[in-house]
Amino acid sequence: MLDGKYLRGFTLERLNSVSEPKVHSDSEGYYIYTLSENIKVYFDDYYNFLKNVYSKCLKSMSLIDEKLETTPTERRETISFYRAQKTILEIVMRTTRSFYMDNSTFDVIMTP
Repeated sequence: MLDGKYLRGFTLERLNSVSEPKVHSDSEGYYIYTLSENIKVYFDDYYNFLKNVYSKCLKSMSLIDEKLETTPTERRETISFYRAQKTILEIVMRTTRSFYMDNSTFDVIMTP
């Protein structure tokens, strides 16, 4: 679960019942081969990566919020820079949530 709210798109229950020929399993878990490099991508690794990205964004957002609160208002360029960083982090977080919850296609996993 991402951020205590968002459920993983391809759950283990779903992977257990899927009859998709692209999805395989071994002793390390379920995996799929990438389209371009033809290498294994384990679903658990993929979701852990997304969790790490999201977690780092949350920490960075918190730091930026602190900086925005303590930066003097006359430092407009600095404040603009922090706001731009915050906007970028919001986009990354939104994209990460979208990938994390997607259960409609394996393309997001197959194309790193």
